[in-house]
Amino acid sequence: DDVVFVEVTVWDRIAETCNEYLSKGRPVLVEGRLKMDQWEDKGSGKKRSKLSVVAQNVTFLGSGSESNSGGGQSRNNRSAPAAPSAPAGNIEDSFGGAEDVPF
Repeated sequence: DDVVFVEVTVWDRIAETCNEYLSKGRPVLVEGRLKMDQWEDKGSGKKRSKLSVVAQNVTFLGSGSESNSGGGQSRNNRSAPAAPSAPAGNIEDSFGGAEDVPF
């Protein structure tokens, strides 16, 4: 498997909660908007870009460790009902194959 690191920006109370409960390897679900930053590299003169996520909702998954309480809790800055959970099993199985995955 390839590892892909995605920069996530969180603000306000969500950032405080993440600082308190997150640790390396802790599974979370991040919902938010995508942000594309573009710039020109000063050294090479090439155009560069970076895609990041600005978090609007962070849900802590799993049970966590003894020192990390709050597993499964959602911290968000909007008062909308929770989204339905994803179907069980492989996401590709739910949509008929990798070509049909909606993202």
